[in-house]
Amino acid sequence: MPGETRCDPIADAVAGLAHIPAGPGLAAALASVDLKGLTGSQCVDVVKARYRQASHERGQLFAVIAEVMHRGEADSPAFAQWPGEFAADEVRAALVLTRRAAENLCVFAEDLVRRLPAVQQALAAGVIDQPRGPGVQRVDQLPGPGACFGDRGRACQMICVTISCRVTS
Repeated sequence: MPGETRCDPIADAVAGLAHIPAGPGLAAALASVDLKGLTGSQCVDVVKARYRQASHERGQLFAVIAEVMHRGEADSPAFAQWPGEFAADEVRAALVLTRRAAENLCVFAEDLVRRLPAVQQALAAGVIDQPRGPGVQRVDQLPGPGACFGDRGRACQMICVTISCRVTS
């Protein structure tokens, strides 16, 4: 009937995912989504939310790896100023990686967390993703946790002032 509003709890729940900050709340909301009952458009909304959540998890992973780099002893919470000599080997064993993969992961995590903390925080918030992380050296404006993840150009309003160009000789 005209003027009557229809209530669709599945559509409302999926639409609400865009407004939940990446983290435990979004993880819980995503865990309750049954893909079989969704439309194609709703599946795309779930993909965007899952991608934000995955970026959040990667940001958290890099933070922990950077901590492992500076913890010298297994039984001590003491933080060392410089990365430990065998830290990459610890990560390698824990994640069953090749030596090169572990070293690259540790270098990336250390660089992101120590040199580019705003970028690491944006990654942990699910605002940017890992492929965008290493290219950014300075961020003048990062969106808040409620910003739209999909249309990065307008919604995020992120201005990358300096782009990293690593030249190997």
